Amino acid sequence: MICYIRPIGGTFRPRQPRGPRGEELRCYIPPGMEWRQLNYGQGEGQVLIDGCEWGFYWFGVDAEFVIMLHDGEISLTKAVEFVQSVAQLVVSPGVAIEIKLKERKPRSVVEPPPPKKWWQFW
Repeated sequence: MICYIRPIGGTFRPRQPRGPRGEELRCYIPPGMEWRQLNYGQGEGQVLIDGCEWGFYWFGVDAEFVIMLHDGEISLTKAVEFVQSVAQLVVSPGVAIEIKLKERKPRSVVEPPPPKKWWQFW
């Protein structure tokens, strides 16, 4: 599951200060939630929350903030609550938020290469 977050008629908050080493992504985690950082680089990375691996990414020059469920299982209700609470942390106060979902192919799905034309065998 991939969630694209965009502010409507406003902007994202200025980039939040990062946490200490090993907790740089703290600024994306709602208060009171237990979590563990798995990976971090350039303001983005992955965390583990309740057995689910979530990724946080910026696209464009603060055009979109993306939250991706990489691995794990969670109810849709809890996933939406989590995404909304993270969105409140990254979007300026009082700004409406648009959240769009996109599909994500399971890791087990592998696209076969396109078939070769007869002249490509020589």
